[in-house]
This record gives sequence, C-alpha cells and structure tokens, in this order.
Amino acid sequence: MHPQSPLLDLCLFVSCVRQAHSRTSENKPHLLQQAMSHLTCYKQGRQPLMPAEVKYNMARALQLLGLNIGAAQLYEELTTQSEEFCPAEIRTRAIFNLSQLYKGSGFNSGISIQGLANNSSTAGQVSTELKKDRIHDLKAAHSVCMKLVI
Repeated sequence: MHPQSPLLDLCLFVSCVRQAHSRTSENKPHLLQQAMSHLTCYKQGRQPLMPAEVKYNMARALQLLGLNIGAAQLYEELTTQSEEFCPAEIRTRAIFNLSQLYKGSGFNSGISIQGLANNSSTAGQVSTELKKDRIHDLKAAHSVCMKLVI
C-alpha cells in the first residue's frame, strides 16, 4: 500500500478509535484527535474519486464514535442520491445501517423507513410491504427492511 493512500488513513482512523475505546488506554482525547486527523486525510484524498464511498465511510465513522444523528443524516443523503452518484451496493448498506440506527434508538421507524423507501431504488417493494403489513412497531419495520437488504 502506498504511504499516501487514503485507505491507509481510514484503517488508521479505525485503529485509533478502537484504541481510544480500550479500557487500558491512557490518553483517549489524543487518540481521538489523531483518529479525526486520519479521517480528514482520508476524506481529502478519496473525495474526488468516490464521493458516495466517502460519505458512507464518514457516516460509519460517526456511528462508531456514537454521533448517530450525524450518521443518520449522511445515510439519508445517500439514499436520496441517484444511481449514477451512489451505487446500489452503497445505498443498500446505507439503508441497512439507517434501520439499525432506528432500531437502536427506539424511534417508530415504520414512518421513517417508509419515507426512506420513497427515495430508494426499491421504493415499490418497501412501500408495498409497509402498506400490506401496516407497520407500527419497530421489529416489524426492521424485518421488512432486512428482507430487502439480505
């Protein structure tokens, strides 16, 4: 791997965050500062080539740091982008991760997933499933989303 590789910066970000979350680490603020520096380098190096991938990885990074509101906003942006800017694989992963955020937060995600589905490539499938099941609870909304992702 090239020393200036953005993917190396992404790996270093994950490593620093994992170390900062470790029980035995002594200087957590410094490790998190280093992690954010690597994340910024990754974003600057990779953004021109793969903007959707960068946005997805930024959302995952925010989720890893526990900043779920920011992560959800980025995931929602990915689901509204056209196929030419956001490949189906990234959109599918963003929908899955967004459903996991909703599941973990306790939101009534039936409404949120329905709004999300209206903007995705699988809008017809999700809308049909949601209307058919009349989802009002979180587990059912999550299972509908999971059936379409897996």
